[in-house]
Amino acid sequence: MTLIVGTDTYVTLAEADEYFASSLKADDWDALSDATKEILLKSAVRRMEGKPYLGTKQVESQALEFPRYFDNAIFDGTPDDIKSAQCEIALSLYQNQDNKILQAKAMGLTSISLGNQSYSLNTQASGDIIINQDAQYHLNQWTRKGGIIA
Repeated sequence: MTLIVGTDTYVTLAEADEYFASSLKADDWDALSDATKEILLKSAVRRMEGKPYLGTKQVESQALEFPRYFDNAIFDGTPDDIKSAQCEIALSLYQNQDNKILQAKAMGLTSISLGNQSYSLNTQASGDIIINQDAQYHLNQWTRKGGIIA
């Protein structure tokens, strides 16, 4: 499996490794195989695509949302914030794969019971779920107000 920048990813595997290298999440990321990392990075991009980003695609037929045209200018390439968000979402997908509450919310459920615990899920939020506040932070300047990503 190979990542293809501009087709199924914004970052290379080396860029993702570098992103996490100097963070508190380095050990978690390094523990994953390269194949798992690639799957997670591709999954993260699928979560990011089609969201309420500012502007329009630079070329309508391009595979991914970035690069973009906005404010009468073309932003060539992919902003670092978008790359960082992809990395954050990728690791969060792995870390939260067994989180039953997030899975229920992603399926659109309004409540869930686990054993003797019962949870009401926020139905006022977008159908998307925020699985990582760091990712949302990186995406805020690139999304329309109120756009929830991930």
